[in-house]
Amino acid sequence: MDFKRIQLLLLIFFLVFDIYLFQMLLARSEVNSQVTTQIETTIEEDLSARNIRYEELSKETTTLPLVKANSSDLLVENLSQLEGQNASINDRGELISTFNEAIPLNIGLDRTTETLNEDQIEQLRANFLSQPSYFIEGTAYDSFRYLPDERIISIRMNAYEGRMIADGSAELRLILDENYNLIQYIQTYQDHIQPLSTERNIISERMALEIINQRADTTIPDNSTITRMRQCYYRSSNLEDFDIYSPAWGIIYRSEDGQSGTVYIDATRGTLIEHRKMDLNI
Repeated sequence: MDFKRIQLLLLIFFLVFDIYLFQMLLARSEVNSQVTTQIETTIEEDLSARNIRYEELSKETTTLPLVKANSSDLLVENLSQLEGQNASINDRGELISTFNEAIPLNIGLDRTTETLNEDQIEQLRANFLSQPSYFIEGTAYDSFRYLPDERIISIRMNAYEGRMIADGSAELRLILDENYNLIQYIQTYQDHIQPLSTERNIISERMALEIINQRADTTIPDNSTITRMRQCYYRSSNLEDFDIYSPAWGIIYRSEDGQSGTVYIDATRGTLIEHRKMDLNI
């Protein structure tokens, strides 16, 4: 067999082999496409089968920065401005204060109140949060939530463009008595909150729910209602001179027996945030 004939046979062999590899690649791409389609429908089918109610899940992704906050002794340094209360700082840096007498809020709270309206929020800001004898830097807290079962008004500092710090490290928690008067509060504070220059990719709310649904230990109970999904921040690094806050998804649900729960996902890594790092109510 001459050399040219061997070359021709080799050329034919490699040509046929390349065609075979190309066909295999097409087949694998088709399988991957089918798997992807299956994944995209699994979360909706699973939630429906478990009778979990929810709003339409967004697939939109975005970018958000990490946020830096400086360590601060502001609460310690300004304790003397507070009047009519017994205030102290514990070893975790929380200001805990009890008023000498219960303070009527006069904003219309009663047993039927489930949320605060804008008028109630403005009254709290004007009549209480802005008063330095009541609170230190009270107007720095912007994100309001009322917890009717506990009679607590939780007010959080925001990290970036209205996204609050949800882990309890920048919170003013007002505790009310059975007559909805203010009797005590717990305060934490972060100073000079500012975004860092680098933007991070944020997973969609649909992807965050998929991550939760894949874990047995964080599965939302059957027959629940997902009441809200919102972007927030949590303290991901606690350093000596400053803290770093990362974006997160908070998935809030109400179970069949009326109990509320929240599960948090790191929105940049797509990982579950341990409960010990988070305050469980958004």
